[in-house]
Amino acid sequence: MLAIHLSDGLLSLPACIVGGLAALLLIVIGGWRLRDAEVARIAVLAAVFLVASLVRIHVPGGSVHLLLNGVVGLVLGWRAALAIPLGLTLQALLFQHGGLLVLGVNCVVMVLPAWVAGAGFALGRRWGWWTRVWARSLGGICLGGGAVLLTALGYWWALYLGGEQTGDLAAVGHVVLAAHLPLAALEGGLTAILIAALGRARPELFLPFPSPGR
Repeated sequence: MLAIHLSDGLLSLPACIVGGLAALLLIVIGGWRLRDAEVARIAVLAAVFLVASLVRIHVPGGSVHLLLNGVVGLVLGWRAALAIPLGLTLQALLFQHGGLLVLGVNCVVMVLPAWVAGAGFALGRRWGWWTRVWARSLGGICLGGGAVLLTALGYWWALYLGGEQTGDLAAVGHVVLAAHLPLAALEGGLTAILIAALGRARPELFLPFPSPGR
């Protein structure tokens, strides 16, 4: 399976240590001033992220599974740094998706694109993009699909920079990146559908932020 999670043994020990420290930093940032009211939403998104890994899509040479880290970032913002590591840990322990030594690298490569998606959603709201239906559809495709592509690119860099056999693993990274192109299109469409549903259920989420004087 062309799963996007790295497994133990693919990266060198120094790369795993650096990834673990970076993931710890992201978790600290994501948990800064966490409020009790946010815990339930984080848990729900972590569960969605976990279950998404069970939905596999066949591609030439194997299969890939849904990521939904863009959706998590869109809904949670920087709190995605709490939900995604929790989901990845459970995936590794329950379904052997990814390894424990490389868990930190997997977290970093998943969380950063989620933050990009969350930042893109926030900017769209600040600049009033989401008031237009067509902008919601196009924005959802870009945010959801872009998060997948950034994640695949991040794993390619991890294999290239920290792999035990750089040349061979870089070639594998190219294959994995290509295999996730159809997944990026699918998740882009799913994200657009989610944004459309949210636009009907909670239209206030898509209005520009009020000015400080209002």
